[in-house]
Amino acid sequence: SRYREIKKGDIVQLNLSAKIDGYSPSIGLPVIMGKLEGERRELVQFCHDMHDWTEAQIKAGVVASDIAKNFYKKYVDAGYEKNYVYGPCHGTGMIEVEAPWMETSSNYVLQKNMTFQVDTFISGSTFGCRWEKGIAIKENGVESYTDYLEKHGLIELGF
Repeated sequence: SRYREIKKGDIVQLNLSAKIDGYSPSIGLPVIMGKLEGERRELVQFCHDMHDWTEAQIKAGVVASDIAKNFYKKYVDAGYEKNYVYGPCHGTGMIEVEAPWMETSSNYVLQKNMTFQVDTFISGSTFGCRWEKGIAIKENGVESYTDYLEKHGLIELGF
């Protein structure tokens, strides 16, 4: 939060959270004021692609660290190792971010009906952005708590 006026070219990060039956899920996405170009567009698009990639990897029976290791490897392989901040998911619980985290050391097996926030962050030299949404693990994939992020890629507002 700032008092600075939003200008053309700014990336405004929207994160909305609400307590529902004692739990605190959230949804997050960047909104671009105008057209995003160059390196910033490449970073933001990569982050969005990694969000989709992560969701596609999750299903019952998968070891959490396998997803996290491959997530990090994709950052390294794409040349974005310095832009990596944290692993791809965290628990949905009583506070906005809580265990279990999905990191390279997370050696638990994903189980049907576990809930997570797919929380994909990237850091540029002058900005950061993230996509976040809640999911429930199913046998062959996930059930998303929102379809909003599937309907929208990069949101660029006319400015």
